Amino acid sequence: MTDKIKLRFAFFFFLGVLIGLFLSFGIFYFSDKIPELSKVQKVQNISDCSQFKYFMGKVNCINDYVSTFYKYNESQKFKWDVNLNDIKENGGVCYHYAILYSEFAKQIGLYGEEINMDMGDVRHAVAIISDNKGNYCVADQTNLMCN
Repeated sequence: MTDKIKLRFAFFFFLGVLIGLFLSFGIFYFSDKIPELSKVQKVQNISDCSQFKYFMGKVNCINDYVSTFYKYNESQKFKWDVNLNDIKENGGVCYHYAILYSEFAKQIGLYGEEINMDMGDVRHAVAIISDNKGNYCVADQTNLMCN
């Protein structure tokens, strides 16, 4: 083998090791930030979401579950004492869905809090879902905004 071939071999070997280390680090560091592939074809119950290991998998599962029955219904605006069956049957407004997201998050081991905003003549509610690792999402009806 000539010196030029040995040098090329050493260079590409070293490059391969660096790429391998980089990929390993990336997978380790970002593993809890990459959404899991869906383990559930169709979410039947909120407890199905607890099987996900990572935060984003759980939050996306909650969102998928809510999306199966989501129906915005302005006529429910002043009905404060509603349950899950009422919302599934009649729909609801942002306030109702914020409460659902918050309660569902708590049921699967996450933190959930409703935030009510009064902006003059307009009111709106969202839920904040978080874990104990600094991950959080704002759930606004069927939209998620996550860090």
